[in-house]
Amino acid sequence: MLMKKVEHEDTHLWNRFKAGDKSALHEIYSGHIEGLLQYGYRFSQDRSIIEDCIHDLFVYLWSNRKTIGHTDTIRSYLLVVLRRRMLRALSGPTKLNQELTSDEATGFELNIESQIIDAETDAEQKRHLNKAMEDLSARQKEAIYLKYYKNHSYDDICTIMKINYQSARNLVFSGVTMLRKIMSLFWWLILQAMS
Repeated sequence: MLMKKVEHEDTHLWNRFKAGDKSALHEIYSGHIEGLLQYGYRFSQDRSIIEDCIHDLFVYLWSNRKTIGHTDTIRSYLLVVLRRRMLRALSGPTKLNQELTSDEATGFELNIESQIIDAETDAEQKRHLNKAMEDLSARQKEAIYLKYYKNHSYDDICTIMKINYQSARNLVFSGVTMLRKIMSLFWWLILQAMS
């Protein structure tokens, strides 16, 4: 029932956007920018590349709003288009990239199978990360949360947690090392599933 409501809201918002409503474009942007940034980090750690691809994505959307196809799930649509743009940006001009541009120009209908796989992968990834986080100490969790979820500097972490600089770095490093060990099997399985 909740999924149907979200799809209905997405359909209404998408239709407003396609009709030229700039506030709808703004709603789409503000509602999805954080998720798009996080998804972009799967492909590159260079924030400027991610931001450029997201910017290009929204310019493309607005410029082609009259010819873009229908979608029931804006999030999935945006993630698929961003993925294509990220891959193109990271690999340079190739025949594949030219084909992707052609697909975008004519609009594409999101493959339901890829939606399901993306949703399952995201849910599985979150479940494994949450499970892995449970194995960290309370201090490691706090330091990682401040560093990676809230983007605080080590100096900020020192002030917030009332610890010295080296302790802050050690907590983050040891926490990330432990998470990598716990998550390594999961990532290997994901990579195998994608190949």
